[in-house]
Amino acid sequence: MNEIWDLIKNSYLVNPRDVLTYGGRKYFYVYTQDDKVYLESGRNHPNGSNISSTRTLDKENLSAVFEKYKSGSKPSDVTEITFNSVYWFGIFRDLKL
Repeated sequence: MNEIWDLIKNSYLVNPRDVLTYGGRKYFYVYTQDDKVYLESGRNHPNGSNISSTRTLDKENLSAVFEKYKSGSKPSDVTEITFNSVYWFGIFRDLKL
């Protein structure tokens, strides 16, 4: 999982950007700073998500969430792991994982 984490960090370090949620309705902004991945409301689209404060993705959740994603689960099936599942899934799709 370290290689996937590094891919996520590096992609959004080089090119911080708006990403479409897994459901395809809202955009959220992803960036990397100080070796952490952060989420905020979308910056470059009128239909930005309603993230009220900056969120940090927890690397410890990556393996479990990615396995659920690859098995065809929906973000709503993963909320027991993290409430950020819709954002994780959007990032996986954005990076074509």
